[in-house]
Amino acid sequence: LSLHNFFFFFYLSPGDEIRAIFHRHFLVVLPNIFFWLLVPVCCVSYIVYRWYYPEILSSQFLWIFELYLGFLYLVMLYKILDWYGDAWVLTDRGLIDTRWSLFMRNMTFTEFHDLAGVESEQHTIFDKLFNIGDVTIHKVGGEIYIARMYRPDDIVEAVQSNLHEHHHEEHKPAEQA
Repeated sequence: LSLHNFFFFFYLSPGDEIRAIFHRHFLVVLPNIFFWLLVPVCCVSYIVYRWYYPEILSSQFLWIFELYLGFLYLVMLYKILDWYGDAWVLTDRGLIDTRWSLFMRNMTFTEFHDLAGVESEQHTIFDKLFNIGDVTIHKVGGEIYIARMYRPDDIVEAVQSNLHEHHHEEHKPAEQA
């Protein structure tokens, strides 16, 4: 059982096949991780060990500080899992837009015949350098938009090729027996 199948099989209908999974760029989650490392861990650690070292090592309150560090580790793990769970899953029938958090699981399924087009944009040289872009899927009655996706051109190519394949299967003349 692969990680993709473990994480995304809840969103699939019976018989669906995952063709591709697209995530936001990992640089999107890094500011959260750096914030949770720099401010609470480094600053508090500095304060504790600067003013209370070596007494802190024999203190009965050391476990509170360790509990605090363990809590911050769990927050960072949650942030990474939240990033991983927010994805587009391309199947043989359509596109699943997933949103995950600890207490919520949300998804939107759009079949290929409801998709009208796909576009990507890279706004800065930083986006081009790190292969980051915004992707918009145009569908009947609206749009699906995700900012800061990894390899946006690959997403456009994969969705267009699956749209093209689905369109040809849908309009294929019936075989005569």
